[in-house]
Amino acid sequence: MLAALLLLFAAAVQASQVIERQVIEDFTTSEGWEEQSFEGQTRYSLQHLQGRSALLAECAQSASGLYWKRDIDLVATPWLHWSWKTDAPYAGLEERSRRGDDFIARIYVVRESLLTPWRSMALNYVWSGSEPAGADWKNPFTSRAHMLVVRSGSAEGWQQEARNVREDFQRLFGVDLKRVSVVALMSDCDNSGRAGMAWYDDLVFTSTRSVMY
Repeated sequence: MLAALLLLFAAAVQASQVIERQVIEDFTTSEGWEEQSFEGQTRYSLQHLQGRSALLAECAQSASGLYWKRDIDLVATPWLHWSWKTDAPYAGLEERSRRGDDFIARIYVVRESLLTPWRSMALNYVWSGSEPAGADWKNPFTSRAHMLVVRSGSAEGWQQEARNVREDFQRLFGVDLKRVSVVALMSDCDNSGRAGMAWYDDLVFTSTRSVMY
């Protein structure tokens, strides 16, 4: 009897350690991504960097992004993980203003509402050159988008991030979202006329904060 109980306990522990994940993107291919231009074209290309495949974004007075329409279950997989890298975030910009609304790297998560577009919401996780990590504010162009600084200033090498998207939407928009429909990324520099490069990799939603790539 004791042996049977121990086997059941071991099976339960093993099941609890299974990490549910969806929308895995390691950028070995660009399939599934579409481009949206706001001003000019940021150049996106697949690159091999330090033994890994990644997406390189090269910005020159431009603002275009890549988006991927996918139904994401935030109840099952609320945690968004990604890796990014840049040699030089834009410094000295008034990022809360329209003319300073440029970021060397940003990840969007969007709740798209086709029947009522005015109810669509976008959460922007950004790499800031001026604001401290943890700072947040409404996008200067629309109140339906909110900015949240995940990384600030210069950092050497790849940086791995993890955010609970469901909790962030609850805190910043006051809504408990069960699902989102669009994931996007963008490196933009059109408002300030800057130029820069960033790399993106390992984009995945999981059930827990811990993840193994």
